[in-house]
Amino acid sequence: MKKSLNDLLPSFWKQPEYTNAWRLYVESMKDKRLLLNLVLRHLPEKLGYVDFLQEFSDELFIVLFSHDLENEVSKVNEARVLSILAETGTIKFFGAEGGAGKLYIELYREVPDAADPFIRRNAAMEFMQKKFLFAPIEYVAITSKNPILVWGIEDEELYLTALNKHNARTSDYWDVIERRLPILFKNLFAKMRELDITIAGMNVSPYNFYRGHDWLLEKQITHAGVFASSVGRSRRGWLDKQLREFKLSSSEETQKEISKIQEEISKWKSAKS
Repeated sequence: MKKSLNDLLPSFWKQPEYTNAWRLYVESMKDKRLLLNLVLRHLPEKLGYVDFLQEFSDELFIVLFSHDLENEVSKVNEARVLSILAETGTIKFFGAEGGAGKLYIELYREVPDAADPFIRRNAAMEFMQKKFLFAPIEYVAITSKNPILVWGIEDEELYLTALNKHNARTSDYWDVIERRLPILFKNLFAKMRELDITIAGMNVSPYNFYRGHDWLLEKQITHAGVFASSVGRSRRGWLDKQLREFKLSSSEETQKEISKIQEEISKWKSAKS
């Protein structure tokens, strides 16, 4: 008996054994927006939950992703969700907070001694889960077999203003945060028009996850929101430390982080030999 699409959908999240088959199916599917809608509805709770899914008649489909910024398992679960969507080709473009324009992901993928995908995944997981230096979308962009495009959607000047006001605890911090949101979407849509695409992921903080939902509702743009599941204890206070030390993505900062990764890979290889 031939199985229907609904019968097959649960296998979408059982990766990697079904990745190639689903990638071929996604490529052959004309209505990729419909398929994305269906696979999100079958997301296992152990990975995350679809907090909202709102459909309108427009052609765009934006999927917001977020996680508990101080919980290791939540970060890993978002990375798993993003990895499956990326490897199957269901979403190929992601707009991300915390960077402006091109992110220097390809430099990480070319780290010496990390050509082996297994070594690259282990090193990237160490820096995402234990050291909290990578966001889930960065982990996916570094480790995915099929390259994806991650584009920083910040206005650099406004983002740095918000960061400084947060660290100084000024009273107008939230005013600046509210000004950021429309600009994040403006930059996301501009890049989508340039690429001539209608489906995109958007990786944001929990605050912009829910504010983004309100904004997209007002504009009547089809969207969904996936929040990664948390397990165990969280590192309370870690986010504040990150914000105080954060710098926008740049080639120079990327090279510094690559040096740290190379040291970790060397240690890991020595321990295994």
